[in-house]
Amino acid sequence: MKRVRLAITVSTLMLLFGLMPGIALGDTPAVATPVVLSTDYPAVIATVGSPLTFSVNLTNKTQAWQVLDLKVNGPADWKPTFQSGGFTLRQVTVDPNSSRSVDLQVTPPADAKTQDYVFNVQAVNQDGTAMNNVSVTVTLQPRSSQGGLTLTTSYPDLSGQADSSFSFTFSITNNSSQDRTINFATTVPPNWQATLKPSYESTQVSAISLKSGSNQSMELDVTPPHSTPAGRYPVTVRATAGGDTAQIPLSVVVIGNPALSLTTSSGQLNTHPTVDATTSLPLIIKNSGSAPLQNVSLSASTPSGWNVTLTPSTIDSLPVGQTAQVNASIQPGTRALAGDYMVTLTASSGSASDSKDIRVTVETPTTWGWVAVGAIAVVVVGLGLVFARYSRR
Repeated sequence: MKRVRLAITVSTLMLLFGLMPGIALGDTPAVATPVVLSTDYPAVIATVGSPLTFSVNLTNKTQAWQVLDLKVNGPADWKPTFQSGGFTLRQVTVDPNSSRSVDLQVTPPADAKTQDYVFNVQAVNQDGTAMNNVSVTVTLQPRSSQGGLTLTTSYPDLSGQADSSFSFTFSITNNSSQDRTINFATTVPPNWQATLKPSYESTQVSAISLKSGSNQSMELDVTPPHSTPAGRYPVTVRATAGGDTAQIPLSVVVIGNPALSLTTSSGQLNTHPTVDATTSLPLIIKNSGSAPLQNVSLSASTPSGWNVTLTPSTIDSLPVGQTAQVNASIQPGTRALAGDYMVTLTASSGSASDSKDIRVTVETPTTWGWVAVGAIAVVVVGLGLVFARYSRR
């Protein structure tokens, strides 16, 4: 019995001593996959000529820094590159127990066939060992059957007063498989000015060069004449390249700008009445704005005791660019002395108004002039008789 117990004890001790070296000296279990590569979109559908960007995540699951070479296997004519921070990458460093993302950029060539394309991304350590890989599949489909050119804008209608400049922004897209020269033509109302230039540039152009599948933002500045009446006016932009044509309809809504001018029919701002007579001064009222005028009223500011009659004193309506005649009858005051006086005439309609100062030179009546001449003649004759009588003595 003792022998049996001793044998069991010895066997147990041998087993324990046999395991302890492994426990004491064994290494920390190795990580199965020290670096993991992944992407959020492993399979996508793309159009011929459209560039693609995939985000590739590299996760370091070890306690050591990992310096990794980035490699990709796939169609070379797609020009695959790794990008990050504005740089083209060949290598990346990943901190212990952290992740880093890089972008894989590819561009399907214009002559690529419509099928599936696979890109295999690898991370290789400095020993040349592939740490991990991830595959991305691109299913290429033909370009849509839309025309070779496309014009688009977010704001086809603009509004403002006639003295404003209207700036349209639109985008031109080259949908063809070739680089092209795009010619532009604009249609605006007569006497309007139109200039075309690439957005954020100052150079006026009539044509641009555009690569296949790319687009360009353009700016069209349209300026109407100041006298343009209120209303909606069409503007058209047409783009042509080879046999392809695209156009986009735009419109400018001119908001009326009321304005008027007042002057005399002769253009002279003076008159010469006499105290005992009324003088007439023809006036011209013109709608010089871009909106019809309603209820144009006329008034006069005069010296005390004077009378000015305006006929008519109110104009019911005056279309844009049209004129109306008004007669101003000016009667100086009965006690007015000969000299210069100021009469202010005003025409107004809502916020639009204009005034003119008329210099009125009051003259002595002609009858009183003859009386003065007669009195002078009588005095002269009387003096002559006196001198003649006394000279005979």
